[in-house]
Amino acid sequence: MEKDSSIPNYYQESKTNLNLKLGSCHLIKSSNNIYFCLLVVLKKIYVNNFVCFNLMETELNNCLNTLLLEALDINASIHSPRIQSNFVGFSWYMMERILRNRLVNFGVDVTVYYFKRKVELERKQKLKRFSHIKELEVENEHLINKKKKKIINISDEDDELTDIDE
Repeated sequence: MEKDSSIPNYYQESKTNLNLKLGSCHLIKSSNNIYFCLLVVLKKIYVNNFVCFNLMETELNNCLNTLLLEALDINASIHSPRIQSNFVGFSWYMMERILRNRLVNFGVDVTVYYFKRKVELERKQKLKRFSHIKELEVENEHLINKKKKKIINISDEDDELTDIDE
């Protein structure tokens, strides 16, 4: 699917017009069969001079009710990335329960996609590099041990034992 340039413009206009209020649900038609939705359900809070976001469950439920009515009206399914669970007072299982209670139980198909975060991918790449280094160390250690010992090779042709230095 191609990136739709109207989406960022819509959000910018909504911000300019002060329409991005907590609890608002914005459904944007992109093409004939594709809509995008923004649920404004996070509230910025400060904890020890750090910015945190608190998921407002009441606003989320209200937004999902609005989304439910629209999805049923246009016979839509909902596709969403897995919402991160690092918000204050929030867990992914809570979100699963809410999606089931507010959408799935009313006949709306919901598909949630899990995208690996960049940090996780970088960590896995580092681990791969580290495991590769470990494999090289083990391989080098094996070669060193091999050189220390004399290997006796049994020749199939003449059934003689011969010493080979490697």
